Amino acid sequence: MPDCSFTVRVDDLRAVRAFDDGAASRPLGEGEVRFRVGPFSLTANNVTYGVLGRAFGYFDFYPAPEAGEGIVPVWGFATVTESRAPGVAVGERFYGYLPPSSHAILCPGKVSRSGFVEASPHRAGLPAIYNQYQATAADPRHRAEAEGAAAVFRPLLATAFLLGDFLVEEAYFGATRIVLSSASSKTALATAALLSAARASGGPRVVGLTQPSRQSHLSSLGCYDEVVPYGEVDRLGAEPTVYIDFAGDAALRARLHEALGDALRHDAIVGSTHWSARQPSGRLPGVEPTLFFAPSRAAKRAADWGRDELTRRIAAASADFAARALGGPEPWVRVVAADGLPAVLATWAALLAGEVPADEARVFTV
Repeated sequence: MPDCSFTVRVDDLRAVRAFDDGAASRPLGEGEVRFRVGPFSLTANNVTYGVLGRAFGYFDFYPAPEAGEGIVPVWGFATVTESRAPGVAVGERFYGYLPPSSHAILCPGKVSRSGFVEASPHRAGLPAIYNQYQATAADPRHRAEAEGAAAVFRPLLATAFLLGDFLVEEAYFGATRIVLSSASSKTALATAALLSAARASGGPRVVGLTQPSRQSHLSSLGCYDEVVPYGEVDRLGAEPTVYIDFAGDAALRARLHEALGDALRHDAIVGSTHWSARQPSGRLPGVEPTLFFAPSRAAKRAADWGRDELTRRIAAASADFAARALGGPEPWVRVVAADGLPAVLATWAALLAGEVPADEARVFTV
């Protein structure tokens, strides 16, 4: 059996090792199901999973075979090829949180028409949103030809949707401006698009921070009121501001806190696209940075609305954004598909180096 998955060193995400995880061939136990995985997406969101893998349990979903290693989970689709679980039939297709592998073995519980909950004992204490698997047959918006786009945008829109919902509930902390770092990342774009829709009803202006080479492209999309190069953050005026940090760059955060002082009303840590710049920044002026943990917000809204309604709202937002980002004569993003583990590893290295073009999203089948 050829290598069909990969691990990273938990202390060096650039150190990868290809291996055979056995999911394609080992015999199933009672209650287990074998899936053929693909397509799945690989984006800066997965880099955040790697950076926070130990601290937030992302490496616990699919335990690595060796100490000091981690398997970075991905979002995508999978088809049942063999089942020893009641209610789950060969040929059924699901969307959910998967290993970056050719196959996966899961243990479905609470099976219903809409999907199932992963019931493996080692996942019992992990965030519920990552243990939900949705049946494509029960999703009226599902289209087989659009699975690549869904694999990219649906997890990112989940974070964007939950973040926007949180800000609305908090009345934007009284801010008149929202500043997003790593403005070209897919999650930042999705968040900006949702926030821009609120401007018509008096929502805050939306400002993106980015590399100078990406300023013109981002300005043309229409979801940012202003796009500012990282080197010019000091010129931001001291108006009431919420900072949404997708970069995780400690030096950038310190500069923003110094520039805004008490005008900074809330600092939300969401991602770590600038993963190599996460050194502690020491005591900062103004508000304390606060982690926005999407699974906690999802748990709250699932309790408020019901899990099926939360899933429906996220799926609807994802479909709407995908149509906006991929439609028209000049799409914001091109979805590029590739096969094989070497292509996956090449993109992982490119993501860590910040070399994946901003207008490109990559999906894979191993």
